[in-house]
Amino acid sequence: MVGRTDQEQVAELRVWWEKYGKITLIGVVFLISGVVGGRVWMDFQESAKARVSADYSQMMDELQRGDVEAAASRASALIEKNSDSGYAPLAALALAKIEAEKGELDNAKLRLQWAADHADQVELKAIAKLRLAKVLLAQQQVDAALAQLGGEVPESFRSSYAVVRGDAYAQKGDVAAARTAYQTALDDQELASQLRSLVQMKIDNLGLVAAS
Repeated sequence: MVGRTDQEQVAELRVWWEKYGKITLIGVVFLISGVVGGRVWMDFQESAKARVSADYSQMMDELQRGDVEAAASRASALIEKNSDSGYAPLAALALAKIEAEKGELDNAKLRLQWAADHADQVELKAIAKLRLAKVLLAQQQVDAALAQLGGEVPESFRSSYAVVRGDAYAQKGDVAAARTAYQTALDDQELASQLRSLVQMKIDNLGLVAAS
């Protein structure tokens, strides 16, 4: 094979560049842009997460200081602006607690339902539904409360659910069902020791309910 001269190689390179060089360059530019853009987007997401995390931490600090109004305002803003964040259901739980303590049960109920619907973690969802059931009981909505307490829950929550279920049946006047629920809680090893005397007191009080 006859070797190519330097001029021939240069000529071939010029022809190749005219045909494919611009396309290749564009592809490289897009590739670099994609890498840089991806990094910028990842940095933006991390920055946004950090801001939401900081807002939530500040909200909790305000609650601990007793600055309830500031905490409620921050929680509302966090939920409105970052509803898809994992911190939003946590903020909704905190805001519901504030509203419940102020007697704003309808608002608390809405917050807790939102948290239950949007929480990704099963434990967080269980907390929201449990608190929602308690609010519903405070509003004398026993059947709605029992509906929240149905279905599977994490094992660590079963005793807490059983206690509130017992409260619901007791409020409804169903002594037998209430006693069964309370006893289920007592039989659960997960029930905290300091709550056992309270649950036993609830069982003892069922005799008064039946007699009334």
